[in-house]
Amino acid sequence: MTDRVKELSVAARQLPQAELADLVADLIDALDSSESWDDAWAAEAHRRLAAYRRGDVSTIPADEVLRRLGKP
Repeated sequence: MTDRVKELSVAARQLPQAELADLVADLIDALDSSESWDDAWAAEAHRRLAAYRRGDVSTIPADEVLRRLGKP
């Protein structure tokens, strides 16, 4: 976290709860509306698929995962 972000965080924590909630909602909206967010997820999906195809990662069948979690 940069010094600037730390300063903003400290200042934001001084806001009344309702104003802080408005600020948080606005910041989340700013992230959600960013096309780069979609690009980042697409790049991550491609990275994971490439790792799988190279054999760098192993998989576990869904029924095994559910069994380990104690789900039917």
